[in-house]
Amino acid sequence: MKTVSLKSILAIFLICLGVMAQAAVKPVPLAFSEFFVPSPTALQPSPKLLALSGKRVRLDGYMVKTEEALPGAFYLTAHPTFCDEEGAGTADLPPACVRVIVRGAKNRPLSFVGRPLIVTGTLQVGAQTEADGQISHFRLILDGPEPTSLPAAHTQPAKKQLSKKTIHSKRIKETQR
Repeated sequence: MKTVSLKSILAIFLICLGVMAQAAVKPVPLAFSEFFVPSPTALQPSPKLLALSGKRVRLDGYMVKTEEALPGAFYLTAHPTFCDEEGAGTADLPPACVRVIVRGAKNRPLSFVGRPLIVTGTLQVGAQTEADGQISHFRLILDGPEPTSLPAAHTQPAKKQLSKKTIHSKRIKETQR
């Protein structure tokens, strides 16, 4: 039998402790009004926004209603917004807009949710070309599995469950015919 050294046990313990500590880190609240600092010439990302890149944040906002759902993602803004894909496409989106990536959706389109949402995940700041060709400047990778408030589009309705009494009644009627 191979013996495990005290160093190995300590290393494994510290790794586990680090993983648990990272999961226990409370997300930093971030408001859309904190994305940019006032500037007379151009939009400048705020120091807070830049400092939170790669960190867990919590954003409150509204899912953008689009003509076609994004696969595995959606846009979040401060106010209810409709994005007409014809013409300007996503150019209609406000500058303080976050592409929220739902890891549990695995490129499935998500149904629109018309009520305010609170999302928590890791913030990414910087221009990036997405798989669908769109460029996003701010992304939030959602924590954990897909939330129940974001059901996949085109899901089948649940089948109606019949009670034993109903099944028994149907069998009697069928035998009487």
